[in-house]
Amino acid sequence: MAGVQLPAGWTLEEIRDVSGNRESVALDTDRVVALVGGPGEGERLHPEIVLGFHGLRLVKPVNDEDWCMGSPMAVSTAGAPTTTSTRRFGL
Repeated sequence: MAGVQLPAGWTLEEIRDVSGNRESVALDTDRVVALVGGPGEGERLHPEIVLGFHGLRLVKPVNDEDWCMGSPMAVSTAGAPTTTSTRRFGL
C-alpha cells in the first residue's frame, strides 16, 4: 500500500510495544476521515498517517500536529474505508 506511513522516528514494533497491542497496524491513508460529535462536526480531514489498534483509528491530518482518535466504519458512500473521529488532541 503506497499510502501507509509511520510517525517519523517510529517503527511498527515500537508502536506495538507502547500501545500494548501486538496487532497494531499502519493503514492506508486513502480513506475518508470526518470529525463527528463536537467542534468541527462534519469537517473532512486528509490523513497523513493512520494507525489502527485496540479497535480504534489514530489519525494525523496533513499539515496538522494534532492527532484524532475515532472509530472505523466499513466504507463511505464513495467506496473508501472510513474513520469517524470524535476527539482531537495534541501529542
